[in-house]
Amino acid sequence: MRRRLIELGKDIIIALLTLAILVLLLLALPVKTLTGTPWLAAAVKPFAGLFGINEAELTYVATAVPAPSAALPLAISVQNVAGRCSAVYDEAALELMYEPLGALLAQALDTAGTFETTSLQCVYDALRAPSAAFSYSSELSAGVLAAWLNVACAESAPARWFILSVQDEAVQLYLVGDTVQVCDTALAAQTFTAALESYTPDGSRFAFEAGDGFARVDALSLLPSQLPGIHAAAAENPCDARFTTNLAAELGFNPYGDTNYTDAKGTTTWSETDCTLRVAANGEVTIRAASDAPARFAAEADTALAQIEAARALLARITQDVTSEAQLYLSGYETTEDGAVCSFDYVLGGVVIEQSTGPAASVSFAGSAITDLRVQLRSYARSTDTLSLLPAAQAAAIIPAGTALTVSYADTAAETLLAGWRA
Repeated sequence: MRRRLIELGKDIIIALLTLAILVLLLLALPVKTLTGTPWLAAAVKPFAGLFGINEAELTYVATAVPAPSAALPLAISVQNVAGRCSAVYDEAALELMYEPLGALLAQALDTAGTFETTSLQCVYDALRAPSAAFSYSSELSAGVLAAWLNVACAESAPARWFILSVQDEAVQLYLVGDTVQVCDTALAAQTFTAALESYTPDGSRFAFEAGDGFARVDALSLLPSQLPGIHAAAAENPCDARFTTNLAAELGFNPYGDTNYTDAKGTTTWSETDCTLRVAANGEVTIRAASDAPARFAAEADTALAQIEAARALLARITQDVTSEAQLYLSGYETTEDGAVCSFDYVLGGVVIEQSTGPAASVSFAGSAITDLRVQLRSYARSTDTLSLLPAAQAAAIIPAGTALTVSYADTAAETLLAGWRA
């Protein structure tokens, strides 16, 4: 009997030692590895406090939407004790900064408290403190952005700027759109400031930091230290006969049936009982669906997140065979009496491409059903040449007062794109 108890004690000690080794092995892994592995994050998170780890640091972060254009900002700016460092008009630099900082933004959204209204002056003060600012191509609610980052957050008024800032040894989240909101988060200030210290100041600044020469422009215009090197770019229409036929088949239309015809202008139309597809000679694709018929294309629900994802997914199907360096970014979401309208613009190398006809794509909903879609199909490619831009100070002197000072391409349906400061 005594021998059995001794053996049982040995087994218990071995089991405890094995468990301790596994725990130490998990704790030795970088936080980035834990947050990037769902089952590891879930296993360690309940016991984080016992080991002195902030629970928010173990929030699993992954992009719920597969397209990088869903969640990638157009500008990121970091302020640390040494100065400001920013990424703008450079897709590679944006992706490099967003990989670690996006995880911190997700943690802040996941632990955000109640939003309260504040002032722009508080935003300026927050940006002067240790901070990270993210600017998106469209105004987004905190709930939508959080869902893209695979976390949850209460809904908020739409915002274009999401700003994390250390205030009184805590990290606060500011949302800047038509209104300015702020809330506390559980993101550890020490973890946040340590992440910021790896960035070297590059001379970039916001307009409110730049002095009287930029007093006329939007105060949150982000100014690089030198003129951005915008590459020359070419554009072409990808819609030949083979592409058009494949597109019709992809969308569920019979490309060889008697329901299609091509008019004198080169527009091919497929007309069925509940839906019509048109592909114009210039590459404009339109879909019209009857609102009183069963939905051929629809979102899972009539929420903003579901509608945006359904619009993005349908546009991805339409553009999947287009060889292009540009991607469609959400540029607007507006509710209507019976649904909503999602707008998209092409972004090439981190620079928005303006179309002469309006947004590059728009998708209209009646409830959860897609009733109208229009997208201008274009194939874009950059060269190694760079374009000359007007100095920022001169551009600031001539653009309309209050305008954000940003650079964009202009597609005028020619073979090459223009580039300049966006008025």
